[in-house]
Amino acid sequence: MGGLVFMRPPPRFVTCHNLGGAQQFVLTANGEIRISLVTCLEATAGTSPGQPPVLNRCLGNRNSQKWTHDVGGGPVVSVETNLCLDSGSPKEGEFPVLQPCNGKPEQNWIFGKYITPLARDL
Repeated sequence: MGGLVFMRPPPRFVTCHNLGGAQQFVLTANGEIRISLVTCLEATAGTSPGQPPVLNRCLGNRNSQKWTHDVGGGPVVSVETNLCLDSGSPKEGEFPVLQPCNGKPEQNWIFGKYITPLARDL
């Protein structure tokens, strides 16, 4: 019998409503980008340049859900694919995608909050 697969569509650019929730992404100290306590941004090994990352259940120590980023701004790099999160020309309803890192402004991200891993994740 197969297991339950929890995978959501890729995140999309939308107009900010300043209410948090589904528009609030948090980069944790252990490299996960969380949208909630149980949902993480993921880039699997088969992800090709130009494809968007997906939202999936946070699974702890999984490289496909690990990202590197310098506090204060810069690229968000997938540990699994070594590709950078790229905003392209963000338009309502479009997806950010993964691209080879190139240092362009479309790959510069700033998080307003950095938190430590949750106690139950240790």
